[in-house]
Amino acid sequence: VKGSISQIYIDANSIATVQWSKAGTIASGATQATLATSARKAGDKVTEQFDRVGTAAAAAGRAPDSLIYSAAFVLCAGRDAAELTRRAGALGRELDEMRGNSPAAGTPTEIVDKLGAFISAGVQRVYLQVLDMSDLDHLEFFASEVIGRLS
Repeated sequence: VKGSISQIYIDANSIATVQWSKAGTIASGATQATLATSARKAGDKVTEQFDRVGTAAAAAGRAPDSLIYSAAFVLCAGRDAAELTRRAGALGRELDEMRGNSPAAGTPTEIVDKLGAFISAGVQRVYLQVLDMSDLDHLEFFASEVIGRLS
């Protein structure tokens, strides 16, 4: 993975949109699904959006590199398909749908690979939407098995 994420926030309040900090919301849940369709397309789309935000910031007299570029994704991490299917089911969702709509859904290797496109595109901060607050093992698993691979 080229680049790095400087911060990861786990948000229990379920952020509903992808947001680029200090620049306003530029993508809704529908666009988020499109962004996660493939790693290459996602990175290209994010780069396009970041360029647009940077241009708007510059037009407003603000340096584009003074912004913190971030994205929010639903978290569904697990060791294997059975664990992932259980976690997706607890959210009332199908595993394939989650994998297609969130780069933070999958095994640790899948998550690192999918987030790589976003990191390469300039994402500096990731907000994770944790929708099942009763599954504390989920947070422990993500912290121990995924975060260290992202730095």
